[in-house]
Amino acid sequence: MFFWLFLILLGFVIYRKVKRAVGMQIYRPVTICMRLVLLLFTMLVLVIIRPFDQKFLFFAGLGCLIGLAFLTLSVKHTRFYVKNDGLYYKNSPYISFIILVIVLVRAVMKIPTIQSLTHLLEYQKGQTPNPDLLPTIMIDPISGLFIFMMITYFIGYNIFIYKKGRQELV
Repeated sequence: MFFWLFLILLGFVIYRKVKRAVGMQIYRPVTICMRLVLLLFTMLVLVIIRPFDQKFLFFAGLGCLIGLAFLTLSVKHTRFYVKNDGLYYKNSPYISFIILVIVLVRAVMKIPTIQSLTHLLEYQKGQTPNPDLLPTIMIDPISGLFIFMMITYFIGYNIFIYKKGRQELV
């Protein structure tokens, strides 16, 4: 069950990412603020549920640095367009493609973990899984790298879009 939900969610993420990569997006400050709130909430939840060790912190820090590198490239290649119905922005399709590939690679790498977790939950029907095991299985150090890379990139990019869009509108 969880495996199929994972595949459906992955398909939705791919659809949204491809749709956003190829076309221009309208500048909507409320939408950008909601994205920021969701991303910050996600990061907060990850920080709270994951027991920290030096290895995880190293990979999370490395992920933040890589996310900042992607952010720098995106900021340089984002273009704004004013049309009759509002302000639009467009990121470089190459940067969006690289980020999509990174998400896909990590998702494919995580499929065996999702399958084993599904089997574990099916095997223990009616029993509560060990709560200490789930955060460790789902957020290993390599996942921390990918997650913090993506969250750093998307938080920074949305802040940039919000600020630059306000400047363009004035």
